[in-house]
Amino acid sequence: MLPRMPEAIADRLFLKLKSEREHQDLTVQWVADRVGVTKQSISEWELGKSRPSLSAVRKWVKALKLGEAVVDEWIEEQAVQRVKAILTDKGRLGHDVRQADVDALLVIVRNTLRANRG
Repeated sequence: MLPRMPEAIADRLFLKLKSEREHQDLTVQWVADRVGVTKQSISEWELGKSRPSLSAVRKWVKALKLGEAVVDEWIEEQAVQRVKAILTDKGRLGHDVRQADVDALLVIVRNTLRANRG
């Protein structure tokens, strides 16, 4: 099981989306209608009280016309942080981190990124 995404990464993205929504003078309801969720869901995501699915994030970004690069950067940042967390945890357990382990993790990260872009 992968470590949970660091909250700071999620918070940065969701604060950016909230800021962009406000900058475009759009209501929470307007975004919710385009994402296909409730107004409460969008509010909770913006406040960090809950987390959307990747599909919902993609719809949210599309509704704000920000482009897929925003999502791809977010996914990449999550993946890098997860790999770092795995390596840190392994080090704390007293195991040496082998290059083969790092290579295997990077293959998983790359495959995950490719799958999430599709």
